[in-house]
Parts: sequence; C-alpha cells; structure tokens
Amino acid sequence: MLKKAFIFLFFIFNLLTAQDYIALAIKSEGDVVWERGEEKTDLKTGSKLINGDILVSKKDSYAAIKFIDGSSVVKLFANSNLRLNTNREDEHLNKHCFLEMGNLWTAVKQKTGIFEIETPTTVVSVQGTEFVVNVIEEGVTLVHALKGQVAVKSKFNDEEIILPADKTAKVAANEELQVRKTREDDISDDIKQETAVKNIKIELENEAGEKKTIKIEYED
Repeated sequence: MLKKAFIFLFFIFNLLTAQDYIALAIKSEGDVVWERGEEKTDLKTGSKLINGDILVSKKDSYAAIKFIDGSSVVKLFANSNLRLNTNREDEHLNKHCFLEMGNLWTAVKQKTGIFEIETPTTVVSVQGTEFVVNVIEEGVTLVHALKGQVAVKSKFNDEEIILPADKTAKVAANEELQVRKTREDDISDDIKQETAVKNIKIELENEAGEKKTIKIEYED
C-alpha cells in the first residue's frame, strides 16, 4: 500500500504540469485509437490522458489505464469506445466515464471520490468494488458485480438497485431492470485472463524534458 501511495504521489508531482492529466495508459496492445478533440493517434503505454479524451479499441485490441490518484484501474477490451470525464472536488478526482459500446473491467478503491460508468441505457456507481460492464446492440447493458456492491440505475425509468457480488443486471430501453445470478459464460475468456498482478516500467518526460522511469504494479 505504501509503495502504491508513493508511486502516485510521484505521478501527481511529475504529470500535473501545463495540462491537468488525469490518467496514465499502463498497457496498450493491438490497435487502440486515442482521440483528443480533432486529433487521433495510437495509444501507447505511458500516454498521459486528460479530461475528455476518448479511447477506441479495434479488433483483438486492449488497453489498461490507471487514474493518477491511484483510485482505480480500467481495462478496455476489443471493439469498445470509452470517453473519460472527470472533475476535481477537494482532494478527490471524481470519474464519470461513458462507455458507448464494448466491454470493460474495473476495480475501484473505497473513499476515493465518485466513480461512475455511464452507458446509453445505464449509470453504474461504485465505491470500492470490482465489476464488468458489457454494452451490446441498441445500448443494452449487462453489469456483472465480481466483488463488493454496484449501484445500477436505468436511464429510462430511474429504477435503481444495489447489485451484490456474483449477480448480473440487464438494462434495456423501455424494459424493467432484470437481475440474475452471474453465469460462467457471462465473462469472456479474455477478461478472465486479466487477473494476475504484474509489474511494468514506464519512462515519463515532463515539460522541462526531464525523464523518469517508474515501476507500476497492476492487475492484468
């Protein structure tokens, strides 16, 4: 825990320079497009992300990002579109990200500000848990609580539930929110494989051109 706290104090000192960086890409594989306004480029390990950035993963592609406050890791899987939205409140970085399509996994620490994943049909709110979100055709959303509890709210009728671990919620337009036990085949094989704790080294450069190499622990 102390090691991780030190790492992210280092992040804040080195990354918050001319622009207000909110997250770091800790892994990028395959074809992941990074959009900032009208600019599009390939996402690379070590890319520094700001509010409003969009990540689009193509076929057989994958990205993992970690927010600079150390609160959460988000893993974006193939054929997905995620917009990063944040705001600062006192010492916390609140996250309100939008998943237009595709699959993501995330783990969130408690007492680290608001963390929400919005989809075309759903708002998922968490405070310390691990879960998977799938957005399929017509915005239909499946939320799988893996650890802890997840608040799931329909954007169409404001129905809201607290989803416990090992349960899956389905939200679709103009339908009642459905809950059932999570099945073995609900979580794809590529997501199941992303569980081991790994270490990576990333070289960062600040506005003065000074370079630092840091080591990050993360679940992958």
